[in-house]
Amino acid sequence: METSSIPKNIWQTYVDNNLPTRPAACQQLWLHFHPNYKYSFFTDNNIYNFFEEYFDSIFLDVLNKMPLGVMKADFWRYAILYIYGGVYSDIDSSPEQSIDNLINLHINSDIFIASENENHFCQWTIISAPKHEILNIVLHLIVEKIQQDIDYTSEHFVHDCTGPAIWTQAVSEYFGCESTSTSQHVFEKYFENSKKVCFLPRRAFYGEYVSHWHGSTVFPEPYKSWTKERDEIWKKAAGEQSSS
Repeated sequence: METSSIPKNIWQTYVDNNLPTRPAACQQLWLHFHPNYKYSFFTDNNIYNFFEEYFDSIFLDVLNKMPLGVMKADFWRYAILYIYGGVYSDIDSSPEQSIDNLINLHINSDIFIASENENHFCQWTIISAPKHEILNIVLHLIVEKIQQDIDYTSEHFVHDCTGPAIWTQAVSEYFGCESTSTSQHVFEKYFENSKKVCFLPRRAFYGEYVSHWHGSTVFPEPYKSWTKERDEIWKKAAGEQSSS
């Protein structure tokens, strides 16, 4: 009987241990559907300690340069999956069924990547074996990007530096595509591939296996909204640029 290369780990994170009601309910669903998985929850402090233990000082320097917790969470999700493998999913996401149902359908796959839209691959949920090269690529792309300094005048600086844009770039480069390739291009060209990458349609992590609730825009306080924090930064930077 074939076995999957995906370890039975679930990884989630939030700024601290004080989970508001809505994400706490999502967390309980992960536990409910996955009694056979090891569940691990990281706070911002845990993330720092993890990088200190497993990565060199360059990665810690990059982590410390990130102004938003969501960027550190992005960086960490790739890193934790690279080291340990398993399932990462945002704390404002919830499973619709056991993730085993998906993995068992594609038992030979080493990484599962879903489309978010025609431009980007989704990274609110990623499933991977440890040490996957796509994860290695994205980690080093982020280091390079942050070391060059962040362009805070762009509304999309989070997506570009640590989020779906740079994740899509890493997937594209892994398949030898142009770094600016869209997710739709890569999906259509390499949907069937010999690299054990399982490409999934948008619906997979948008209601079929996982639902994402976009907590930063719909969850009430005290849930930490990264989009509000981002807007404060880029609007201030753009205003300073226009007045200089």
